[in-house]
Amino acid sequence: MRTKIIAVLLLLSVALGGVLSVVKIRQDREPPVISIPEVRSYSMGVSDEELLQGVTAEDGQDGDVTDSLRIESVYKETEEEMLTVIYVAKDSSNNVAKCQRSYTIDQSDSDQNIQDQQTTVETASTVPQIILTTNGLELPVGSVFNALDYVKEIIDDKDTEEDLWTRINVTGQIDTNIAGQYQVEYYVVDSDGNQSPAARLTVSVL
Repeated sequence: MRTKIIAVLLLLSVALGGVLSVVKIRQDREPPVISIPEVRSYSMGVSDEELLQGVTAEDGQDGDVTDSLRIESVYKETEEEMLTVIYVAKDSSNNVAKCQRSYTIDQSDSDQNIQDQQTTVETASTVPQIILTTNGLELPVGSVFNALDYVKEIIDDKDTEEDLWTRINVTGQIDTNIAGQYQVEYYVVDSDGNQSPAARLTVSVL
């Protein structure tokens, strides 16, 4: 009787081992395959949505898993002017696929946009500008300080620099006999009443 029980238990063990082997064999261990279309270049500031356009992920058991696609990281390789993107996808068995792709950075659009913006600003600007020779300087105690010595130029769309020079206003006091840090501000008002942004000069008396 005991021999029969042992034999039955052995048969059950073998059968159970076979079932576990089949389950283990059928377990999905393959990650999805990410497919990325060929793209010549992207401009800086490209969105994740644009980087994901046309990218797909296919899994052997789950089929299309493109909905799981996301971008893990984006970084710029400055020396080579390349944009490197790491794509990630996952199937229902939590198998994760990663794919890295580098794109050429197209500077033409961004450069053109900067030029257009600068042109627009310069054309539309009616506010005078004061440009200083420096934003900071050091003077020894007892030195003579003349604020106008540090005005490099004045730019306006209407008035000449000679006219604007007489309209310069300087605020802030500097005592060169006392060591310390001082700040003066320059501004000018043109004949139309437009006031320039303040230009600041920091003076350190040592």
